[in-house]
Amino acid sequence: DPILRTLFGTNDAAFLLRLITPAIVCSSIVLVTNSILQATGNVLVPVMNIAVAGVTKVIINYFLLAIPSVNINGVAIGSSVCYFIYMALNLFYVNKVTKPAFNIMDFIIKPAVSAGVMGIIVWAVNTIMSDFLGDGRMSAVVCTGMGVAAGGLVYVIALFKTGSLTANEIHNLPKGQSIARILMKLKLLREN
Repeated sequence: DPILRTLFGTNDAAFLLRLITPAIVCSSIVLVTNSILQATGNVLVPVMNIAVAGVTKVIINYFLLAIPSVNINGVAIGSSVCYFIYMALNLFYVNKVTKPAFNIMDFIIKPAVSAGVMGIIVWAVNTIMSDFLGDGRMSAVVCTGMGVAAGGLVYVIALFKTGSLTANEIHNLPKGQSIARILMKLKLLREN
């Protein structure tokens, strides 16, 4: 809501954007998995997967658009379901082709926890600031800026606290040795 108020002075499209948000997340993963599949010589797999997902989207749109109470929201729902199916099929084939050897806790659970904590903080900062500043466009700018800043800071701290970022990864950055020493003094980073 505050981003829409900041950009357009209204939040009329907030519900529709909430419905389409899963499609954005899934499409990000689809981009990566498409690259992996194509790099491993499986260039037709993403094409077949989008065909299955696309047919599903057409079917969902056909039925949901016919319901007056759902109307245009059905397109957003169809897109989110489409990209979820596309992502799931791609992930299935990436796993099948590459047989990755990674720890699900380190690569999925810990970053997801960090993102969840960040989301809660962004929501809380925005809610508190909106209650304090009101609903105007300038207050939305301030609330959005403060929420993004707080969320970014909390996300980075959460990545360190959950162990999602390791000393080896920090050492690979420019000036990584110095950064790692500072982070260890702040007790944000543990030695591997």
